[in-house]
Amino acid sequence: MNTIDPTKLSKQEIKAVFSNLNKKSDTIVNYLLAVKFLFGLAIAPFYDTWLIAVVVGGSCLGLYYAAKWLLPQSSLYQYVLSAISAIFAAQFIYQMHGLFEMHFWVFISATVLIIYRNWRLQIPLITIVVIHHATFAYLQYTGFKQIYFTQLDYMSLTAFIFHGILAAAVSGISGTWAYMLYKQTVKDALYAKILDEQQQELLVTIERNDAYTEEIKQTAEELHASNEQLSKVNQLLQKQNFNIKSSIQYAQRIQEALLPDEERLREIFPEYFVFYKPRDVVSGDFFWATQIGEKKILIVGDCTGHGVPGAFMSLIGINFVYEIIKMNQTTAPAQILNSLRVKIYNALKQETTGNRDGMDISVVVIDPTANTLSFAGAKQNLVLFDSNGKCKTLKGDKMSIGGSNSRETFHEYTEPLTDKVFAYAFTDGYRDQIGGEHKRKLGSKNFTELLGIIHRLPVDMQKQQLHTFIEEWQKQSHEKQLDDMLVVGVKL
Repeated sequence: MNTIDPTKLSKQEIKAVFSNLNKKSDTIVNYLLAVKFLFGLAIAPFYDTWLIAVVVGGSCLGLYYAAKWLLPQSSLYQYVLSAISAIFAAQFIYQMHGLFEMHFWVFISATVLIIYRNWRLQIPLITIVVIHHATFAYLQYTGFKQIYFTQLDYMSLTAFIFHGILAAAVSGISGTWAYMLYKQTVKDALYAKILDEQQQELLVTIERNDAYTEEIKQTAEELHASNEQLSKVNQLLQKQNFNIKSSIQYAQRIQEALLPDEERLREIFPEYFVFYKPRDVVSGDFFWATQIGEKKILIVGDCTGHGVPGAFMSLIGINFVYEIIKMNQTTAPAQILNSLRVKIYNALKQETTGNRDGMDISVVVIDPTANTLSFAGAKQNLVLFDSNGKCKTLKGDKMSIGGSNSRETFHEYTEPLTDKVFAYAFTDGYRDQIGGEHKRKLGSKNFTELLGIIHRLPVDMQKQQLHTFIEEWQKQSHEKQLDDMLVVGVKL
């Protein structure tokens, strides 16, 4: 059995892990919020602060549960929780007429927020505490002594500074622990995934071996062959199967190593997603991105075939794209395609061999200095949506890369980026997938309409929507995936 070596968890897997953890955390928080509200009611009779206990405390609870109800798939409610935790502490101080020991509620809230394993949740809490203290101090020092139910003749600047330092220290420590817990949780989930996949592969291997053993027994009875000979055949087939699978998985690691990782893509395009779904283990589709000076370049390619043949072509394509752009410093989209066509034609000796393999490809170049987008495509289009939802399609030429050494040059389009734009580059695998009730292709029109529906969503949700939609589309007609799928979305 070969070792499974995934390099990372997908965003969907991480989201699933934290979804279960957040449900348990929410239960604890519900009890804490109830305690805070009841605590406000409990201290209200001592200073006749019923109004602030009911109105402020009730508003905090209403805001928190409204955020959960209105955006059930969002983590916004956690940030609302952080903010109202600071408000509750301020409420108790006001109810107790300036009893600053109520700040311990800030410390309690900061530590409770650790259970969500998100250090950013400390930011709303400490921000509101600092603003509240600064405002309170300013009013005190400018002579406004009474704030709501609080009356102080003097507040030491030193006391104010120490309160701020202590609150910041607690939030900082809590944020650090939250971040450490997040990393450990993801690490544990990755180990669990590896173990689960190894167990699944072991079960599949056992089942295949059982079936194969039965087939060998039947063949042995029919041919009256010796057990020793059949054992040798079995060992040979297992060895061949192992070698084939190992080779394909090794090819997959090589292909994934040549694709840009998430950190590199995020450096070039801070808001992006990649929906990448090979039909087989390795893919004929590829994406590549880099930055030359101020110019940001995105490549999306669809090579002839899929599986191992397509993967070989994708490796050739990535290598030549790297050579043209990084080594030759070519940044004009049409020039990149013209150079790539010549290299593919010569490398595959298509003039003498009759080989027609190649690729369809999009080249997008963003120039922040000129505030422009340039595009050239070989049988691929680029779809753009502006902030008003208006769609524009830049159509590539009806020429592929490879198969001919035509002297006709590719056309290049340049668009001014005067508005926020979301750009989509893609191969034909998604839109050509057969599915639905009538067993037909999704089609360019329906695919573009789907992009129009999701383009305002956060990039992670856009990727999830594409995944969910295409799975449902296939299930309706029980169709298998026909081709590699690749959709890259970038907010400019």
